[in-house]
Amino acid sequence: KDGKVNYMYGGASSSVWNQFIRDRTFRATLQVEDVHTIRLVRRDLIDDYLAGKQVACYINTSGRSGQLLDPRGYKEGKKHPDLWGIRHNTEAWSRRYLHPDLFKIIKGKKEPEEVGAYLYYVPFFTERFCKEMIEEMEHFGQWFNKDYDDRDEGHVYSSVNINLSQIGYSREYNMIINSVKMELLKTLYGYSSRGAAMLLFVLKYSASSHYNTFTYHLDGGTYTFNIALNSGFMGGGLEYKLGNTYFGTEREFVVSHNRTGWAVVQPDRPLHMHHGVPLTFGVRYALIAIIDTDDQGCKGGPTYI
Repeated sequence: KDGKVNYMYGGASSSVWNQFIRDRTFRATLQVEDVHTIRLVRRDLIDDYLAGKQVACYINTSGRSGQLLDPRGYKEGKKHPDLWGIRHNTEAWSRRYLHPDLFKIIKGKKEPEEVGAYLYYVPFFTERFCKEMIEEMEHFGQWFNKDYDDRDEGHVYSSVNINLSQIGYSREYNMIINSVKMELLKTLYGYSSRGAAMLLFVLKYSASSHYNTFTYHLDGGTYTFNIALNSGFMGGGLEYKLGNTYFGTEREFVVSHNRTGWAVVQPDRPLHMHHGVPLTFGVRYALIAIIDTDDQGCKGGPTYI
């Protein structure tokens, strides 16, 4: 139990505290200064220990001790190895990389931005996650480009990109899909089911590239998370064409999508036609997850089209 305890015994000496720290009998965190901070594990043992040594001391157990991280969550050889810590250091990873407003939306304490019929714009990752993901991709450097790449995967997309599987991040991202993303979908659409990424990649394009033009398309999954990783560009965004028997009158509109770490969340099977808007300046990075689930998935959508 946290609290403050006074011990008034004769012969107080900081050397006793130094010995206490070296003693591995007690699992505790201590600071040998005027104020001694300790996270008690077994108070009775510590009481007996201090009483037996006749130590004059002041112990404050209300302080928050440091957090030990599991080394298995540290990926050797990566530029930002802590990105891989979601499985073994979940709490620390979430505080570092997930936007705090995301949990407010999941818990119903904050309203998501509904920018179109069943189309949402929500904060998801922190700017730190986005910065580190871009740097991780550039550090890896093996971008697919169908104009110059004879690998089959280089012809799947109409952009320069890297699959998350190439950097060994698919397993970690599918954990995100089946945890926090699943909770968010329950809040937004009222359903939650396990999913797996059909396509999972970071795209990169610039104002000077001929990949800067796009046509309307469907992603073909149950839903898509399109997450902006940077904002240092002009133009860009996503243009949507909504309109079928489910939505009624057809209309077109643009989502600027220039907030770092924010996600455009769209269900695919009610036919959310969309395409990227060309850039006029700079370079854009986005993390795209096209996800399929084991049920109807999004509101109004059949299992298969």
